[in-house]
Amino acid sequence: MCRSLARRGAGAHTEDLAAEAFSIAWRKWREVPTDPLPWLLRTALNLLLNARRKDKRHLPLEAAGLSEGTGSEADDLIAVRDSARRTLIALAGLSATDRDAIMLTAWDGLNASQAAVVCGCSTGAFRVRLHRARAALKAELTHDPAHLNEATA
Repeated sequence: MCRSLARRGAGAHTEDLAAEAFSIAWRKWREVPTDPLPWLLRTALNLLLNARRKDKRHLPLEAAGLSEGTGSEADDLIAVRDSARRTLIALAGLSATDRDAIMLTAWDGLNASQAAVVCGCSTGAFRVRLHRARAALKAELTHDPAHLNEATA
């Protein structure tokens, strides 16, 4: 849950929001479904959105960097960093809905029915959303590399 909140820009508030989500789950334990992860993620997302509305500003995103090694290890790290950069640029080119569909399945490890609960839609609708998001991501990734380099300049 903390990774999901951090990716969405919770920053220093990540652990507090996660703790509050668990506190709500504890208070409403009879209402929590048998598979609690989607419910908890949705609750945490709602808490984050409420905090943003309350503050009327976006919370800062945390940036992570790769340390560089020597020789071929450094080349490998540079290749991984460049690949990650291209992927992040491609993800940034997607709509928020498409980006969420990709993140919920690939990064949070949810299946379609769990992710559908988080998104508030049916499993079938989420599968269609995920299919379209993957197609959009593929299209973004197949753009000319020069175009991707211009986006970072």
